[in-house]
Amino acid sequence: MIRQRPIVLSLTNLLKKIAEYSIFALILLSPIAHAVNTTSTTKLPKSLTFSTSSHAAVEHYYQPLIQAAYQRLGIDIEFLQLNEERSIRLLDQGLLDGDTIRTENIHKSNSHFIPVQMLGEARIYLVCQPHIECNANLLEQKKFSLGSVGGSSHFDDLLADSEITQLRYTNYHLLKTSFEQGKIDAYIEIISAHYHQQAFPQKANTAYLETIHGFHYLHESHARLAPQVAAAIKEIQNQIHKEDDSCWKAFQKPSN
Repeated sequence: MIRQRPIVLSLTNLLKKIAEYSIFALILLSPIAHAVNTTSTTKLPKSLTFSTSSHAAVEHYYQPLIQAAYQRLGIDIEFLQLNEERSIRLLDQGLLDGDTIRTENIHKSNSHFIPVQMLGEARIYLVCQPHIECNANLLEQKKFSLGSVGGSSHFDDLLADSEITQLRYTNYHLLKTSFEQGKIDAYIEIISAHYHQQAFPQKANTAYLETIHGFHYLHESHARLAPQVAAAIKEIQNQIHKEDDSCWKAFQKPSN
């Protein structure tokens, strides 16, 4: 361990310099000297398959975080990009091992899913075209169109009583492209407090709607694995908090 100490300090200094540009590197280069003890009477799987999202924060922050946590346990992870609806169906059938991150309401209606660890906070915003007054009242007006990524139970609940014309997209790239081309009047955006490489479209109007929390999930068949995974995630989260605390300072208070 004494030999490793200078290496850990060197990596820490390096991480401070690159954190602003690459959260992926920050996660994967976090010190390994304090790696989680994987000694256990339970035999760990060699690989697992998780569903994941097309959202930028998931791809560039949460997915690498989950991958790094399982690497510390010697487990390889394969990610499949699926919407929530299909992900839940496959998880329920035991065809997936878990999900990278979903909102807290998932485990309330699905007893087969174990919320392993809370990964982060995010805020939901309504993003509107520049000529439109942007607030929650817009959701009650039929003459406007609203885009969102399909297959999300949380969006379904949020927009259940809305009168606005709703259009669902298969991923966030198509959703935002449609908005930029003026094909929709507004869309629902999720801004993660832990991924700062995000921005609203230039000149767009925005309105804060609510705050949500995301959890990493495992299928109940991996229940014995959950405590070790939670410990690995917490360790990496603590390291990221120390190295890149500025990531979410800008999102501590909701703003319109």
